[in-house]
Amino acid sequence: MNEIMGTMYHIYLKDRCLHYGLTEEEFPKAWETAKGMIVLMKTEYTIDDLSYEELNYSKNAILDSSHWLTNHYISGMILK
Repeated sequence: MNEIMGTMYHIYLKDRCLHYGLTEEEFPKAWETAKGMIVLMKTEYTIDDLSYEELNYSKNAILDSSHWLTNHYISGMILK
């Protein structure tokens, strides 16, 4: 079986996760929105407080796991 890889992103404001499990398609908009909110809102946060994490994972490993199968039937989640 060929290994099918995927990429997901998490966006953080300091040590708080704002978005998790974003796809490559969702990430750019969420990142720009987070930056825009920092600029628009008058808070103690700055753009430098934002960070993101890029995670590469094996879709095959997720599909083969019993944890995924349980969640698949409970939530109707489908990996594309």
